[in-house]
Formats: sequence, structure tokens, C-alpha cells
Amino acid sequence: MKRVTALLLTGTLVMMTALSVRGQDITRPAQPAPLTPQQMLAAARQRAVDQVLLSARSDNPFMRANAIEAAQNLPDRVQPLVQLALEDRATVVRFAALMTVGQLRLGHLLPSVEPHLTDPNNSVRMAAMFAMHQCGRTVDLSPLAEMVVSQDPVTRRNSVMILGMMGEPSAIGLIKDGMRKPLEKEHPVHYALARVMAAEAIAKLAAAQQGERYREEELEALHALRAGIWSNEDEVRVLSLLILARLGDRSQRPAVEGLLAEPPIEMQLAAAEYLARTGQPAGVDMVVATSRHNRPAIRAQAATTLGLIDQPNAVTTLIGMLDDSEELVRLAAATAILQKLGGRG
Repeated sequence: MKRVTALLLTGTLVMMTALSVRGQDITRPAQPAPLTPQQMLAAARQRAVDQVLLSARSDNPFMRANAIEAAQNLPDRVQPLVQLALEDRATVVRFAALMTVGQLRLGHLLPSVEPHLTDPNNSVRMAAMFAMHQCGRTVDLSPLAEMVVSQDPVTRRNSVMILGMMGEPSAIGLIKDGMRKPLEKEHPVHYALARVMAAEAIAKLAAAQQGERYREEELEALHALRAGIWSNEDEVRVLSLLILARLGDRSQRPAVEGLLAEPPIEMQLAAAEYLARTGQPAGVDMVVATSRHNRPAIRAQAATTLGLIDQPNAVTTLIGMLDDSEELVRLAAATAILQKLGGRG
């Protein structure tokens, strides 16, 4: 009897339901609206944060250094990470930590910065000068005048980069004088790369100043960077184009569109980044396809470029790269996601 009653109750419920919709169109429940690119990124944010924190403890010093740079997008977490990195055994990590102190003006960390003014490594010493200067401390910057003419290509490139970031227009003359002295024992490409970075530094310093003289300096530097796109050296071409992208120079758009299909792949990705940064994304399918390239460094470059593109397929691909087999790629994807979202702790 109980079973029959149950069946009757079930039948009644079905009948009542059928009656309630009689004469109406039966449609499927409305599907939720697809997530926007920003919502997809927000949903992946914690995974990106976890990757940065994991890479900050990596056995690879370059991953630790890159993680410190990525942590600049994590204002509530960056300070303890930088504090530890200042004591790292690897010079590249100490350099990244000191640069972060200066860029974020983490003045309370200066007691840990000051000992690095006598670090045996040139790049670490100049990064300590930068950190002290940016945090408002008086520091002797005269050693930078020697470093800008150093015969070590890394020292020279880092010195002109730091001078450009300090914002002191008087450094323009120092940088130009330094670039007149070639790197005698190095391959010519190293000297060319140093000159490209010098042009970036001068362009940034001049753009921040008023007056006709500075406009001329800026235009001269931009002209050098635009010419660099057509260098015989692929490294110079790629770096020149990436710098123009960061500077927001839109003058090369028509020419750069043609570079999307011109090997090497590094140049194609640089062209896509330039177009994305200057407000005209193109070559998105190429960048998405490159996320599956066999070389991790290329996939990492693709992740950086994808982070500049708002299209759903680009964002979906970027988030998927958090599962890449290589830490370099995972960290690049995490950094791109956090930069896209902006720092929120």
C-alpha cells in the first residue's frame, strides 16, 4: 500500500507539473553568461600567486630573481620576499631584490640595503645605490660613471638602465659619453645591445623634462631605437622593438605588422607585443600557437605577450600555461596574469 501511495504521489506530482506548463513553451534553463577575460583572470589569480611564492624558493637562482620581480604585483607579500632575497647567495637574486626596493621605495629595508654598497659584484653595488637614491638617501653615485664605460657588457647595460630609471637628466651626457667607448674585447652585438639600452635610458630621461633641448635628445634616442629594428642582428632588432613598445612609440605600426610573419619567432612575438602595447593587437592566433612551442623560453615570451591581449582565447591560453611542464613558463604566465590584474596583495 505504501508503495502504491508513493507511486500515486509521484504520478500526481508529474501530472501537476505537466498541467502547470501546459500551453507554455518548454525551454532549457538559461545558461550562465560566459566569464569575461577579467573574470577568468581573477579566478586564476590564486594559482598565479602560488606559483610566484613557489618560484621564490626555487633551486634555480634565475627563477628566484624573476619571482622577486613578479612579487612587485603583490604589495602585501613582496616585502618579506625581498628581505630574504637581499641575503641570497646568488648575485642575480640580490640584484633583483635591491632593484625592487628602489622601484617600490621600500625605505624601511634600507638597513639591509646599505651593506650591499660594498658588494663584490658591480651590478649589485649599483642596484644598492639605486635603492638608496630612490628612497631619498644621499649616496655617492660617482662609481656609476666608471661602470657606464666598463668593458664588461652586463655591467655596462645595467648601469645605463639604472641611470635611466633614476630620473636625473644630468645622466644623459654621462650615458652618451659612455657609449662612445666600444666594448673592445666583446662581440659587436654586445656593444650594439648596450647602445640600444642607452637609447632607452636617454629617451626616458628626456621625456620627463621640459624644453627643446630634451625634445631633441628624446627624438634622437627614438630614432636610434627605430633604426635598431632593421639591424642585422636579431637580438638588437627584438630588443629595439620591445623597448619601443614599452615607451609607447606608435610610429612603426605599419612596418611592424609586416614583421608578424617574419622569422625568427622571437621577432614575431616582439611584433605582436608592440602592436598590443600600442593599442592594436594583431597576430593573436600566432601567439596562441606559439604557447605550444618546443622551446620553453619562446613559450615564456608568448605568455608575456598573451598577458597584453584581452581576447578570450588569449586569456584562456595564458591561464592554461600555469600548467606548463617548465617552471620558466609557469612563472611567466603567473607574472603576466598578476600584471594584468594589478597588485591587490
